[in-house]
Amino acid sequence: MKKLVSLVIVMALALSLAVGAAAAETGSITITNAIAGETYKIYKVFDLTYNGDNVSYTFTKTSLNTDLYDALNATGSPFTFAESTTAGKYNVTVAAGTSGETIATFLKTVESKLTLVDTLTGSASTKKEGLDYGYYFITSSVGSVVTINSTTPDASITDKNTVPSIEKKQSADGTNYATTNLDANIGDTIYYQIEITDGIGTDKEIVITDTMSTGITFNTSSITVKYDNTDVDPANYTVTNSTTTGFTLTLTADYVKTLDNTKPVVVTYTGTVNENATINSDNNTNSATMNYSAQTLNKTVKLSTYDVVLKKTDGTNALAGAKFRLYDALTAGNEVKLAKDATGYYVSAAGTEEIDAGDGNGVNIRGLKPGTYYFEETVTPDGYNPLTERKSITITTGQTNSAELTVVNQAGATLPSTGGMGTTIFYVLGGLMFVGALVLLVTNKRMKAE
Repeated sequence: MKKLVSLVIVMALALSLAVGAAAAETGSITITNAIAGETYKIYKVFDLTYNGDNVSYTFTKTSLNTDLYDALNATGSPFTFAESTTAGKYNVTVAAGTSGETIATFLKTVESKLTLVDTLTGSASTKKEGLDYGYYFITSSVGSVVTINSTTPDASITDKNTVPSIEKKQSADGTNYATTNLDANIGDTIYYQIEITDGIGTDKEIVITDTMSTGITFNTSSITVKYDNTDVDPANYTVTNSTTTGFTLTLTADYVKTLDNTKPVVVTYTGTVNENATINSDNNTNSATMNYSAQTLNKTVKLSTYDVVLKKTDGTNALAGAKFRLYDALTAGNEVKLAKDATGYYVSAAGTEEIDAGDGNGVNIRGLKPGTYYFEETVTPDGYNPLTERKSITITTGQTNSAELTVVNQAGATLPSTGGMGTTIFYVLGGLMFVGALVLLVTNKRMKAE
């Protein structure tokens, strides 16, 4: 029994040492700067042994990897293969001064022949453990920049690929583009810009989808694409799904590969604020979404337009029958042209409508940007004095409720007259004559009766 227990203890100790030894022969690779959602492939190229600072790389040729051997040992390869005393086993070296970039570029050309060890998905902590010691080649779905490293026993590599970036700007006049909100009239033209700045190693197409809210109409013939202040050849991009609500623009993969990551591609176009614009809010938006590889980025700019409610009273009660026109100055100035629909009046360059105040309880005029406006009364209710000047209302940036203006008309008064008796004398004489005739009639009847 003692011998049996001793044997079990010895075997357990031997097994633990064996496991420890096996564990010591494996390492790991940690990918820092990994981009969430992207795919990282780890390929093993060579075996590796080391002792302190001494490192040896070997490749064992078999019937299963002859194609890989031929590819790695082909003309132009940075590697030199020297057969060792062990049949089929080669020592691998590179010429002094050979850069890692040169090796990585070469390995990219033979990627399809390499042995894939694992595929990882990028996250905050992207790590592969349990790797045999070796020389490894790592690719990223983000771009063409690849990484090479050895596990001795643990290695950390950095993904140097970066994704493109996008910026969205707008302008009221085609200059001084900015990301800040705009205020506008219905009918105004808004100028938009998308800036696409390339990343490092990018080698795939970039797709931009632009979407305007219902209050903005995309002008389908307004797109221009420039790079370094020069028009981009239309062969390098396509525009699809172009409607009044937006478009899709795709930069080809071949063109993306040529871009400098310090100079943006600039897409410029316009939209027009329409009568469906949301009033007194910044919900009138233009959004651009960029898709590259597994990445999706979005940028949005906003604009606002506002309204007023015009009321008409006699100072106490609503007063019907008045009409107005709207101007941008107290005297003279420019008339703000208006059109009419079911909800009231809205700004329209082609509009011809005069504002009918209706029953005086309030009529809506919408689609105005901040500023002071002036209502001129063109028709005054009967029996009331016309206004002597235009009445003003001020719209302020960011207002969330309608600005209200109440216009009061005073009732007219009967004016005194001079130069004659008028008709009063005729009423008096008529009454006297009637009374006299009545007295004569009664007296005549009494005389006949007597």
